[in-house]
Amino acid sequence: PAIQQPPVQLVALAGDGRATLIWRMVTPLYYNIYRREDTTPSYSAPVAYNVSFSLKDYTDMNLTNGVLYHYVIKAVNSSGEGPASMEVSVMPYKAVELPADPAVSAQIINTKDVLLSWNDAAGDSLAGYFVLRSSDGGGTYTQLTQTAQSEFTDETTQWGKTYYYLVKTLDTQGHSDAVYTPVKIVMPSPKNRIRVYRNLLNLSLGETLKLSYVITQSGKVKLRIYTLSGDFVNELIDTDIPGVIDGQNPYYSPDFYWDGSAKSGAKVASGVYILSLETANARVLERIAVVK
Repeated sequence: PAIQQPPVQLVALAGDGRATLIWRMVTPLYYNIYRREDTTPSYSAPVAYNVSFSLKDYTDMNLTNGVLYHYVIKAVNSSGEGPASMEVSVMPYKAVELPADPAVSAQIINTKDVLLSWNDAAGDSLAGYFVLRSSDGGGTYTQLTQTAQSEFTDETTQWGKTYYYLVKTLDTQGHSDAVYTPVKIVMPSPKNRIRVYRNLLNLSLGETLKLSYVITQSGKVKLRIYTLSGDFVNELIDTDIPGVIDGQNPYYSPDFYWDGSAKSGAKVASGVYILSLETANARVLERIAVVK
């Protein structure tokens, strides 16, 4: 029979003190695998003889991390050993290890930024992290940054989107092996709302009620206070908000305060009151309690 040709594809994968060779099978009697270090110009005896014809991978153990190794494979049949395959090169290394808890935390801050944080990975070769984001359900990821810190703030989000974030380790040799558990966060679409920082106002302690509001359209804005029965108590806001304001560019008011006074200036009685945020096409209500 003709001399057996070698596998046309050969791939080498690095590990910790090891190299794994993977090839496309041919039909020899067996394979011989040859290895040389980068400082050695030629191959000598095989490092593995008579590797079964039924195999398509081989792991070379007890190598030195940080040393560059080169490999070829030869197929053998009854006519003898065939020509060498393409040469592949690999440098074993110890991969960075994920922490015991590889979760990534995600929270919305500063209105619509996303703060990501994670536990530090372990390994002397750790150089940092890649942070990636997907907006198509995890189908494709785009790199946002490379950082040496174990947190990152994404300031490029949009309302109404769902994002998946992926964090990968980076070592000093450029390897990126360890992957943290992806995290999902939903950016809710903005809507008109009243922000009540504490819904109990104790007038006997001289407290004031801290408030603010969010609107998604420009124009006239009022914030009024009513009793539960609908009687008018006071008006805290009566203003026009100009500019381009919409679902992607909502308006956030500065904080303001109510001291528990009615329109007349007298303090209101203990009870439950209604805060009403009124715009041209929407009305939002919140309840608060007052005690004296």
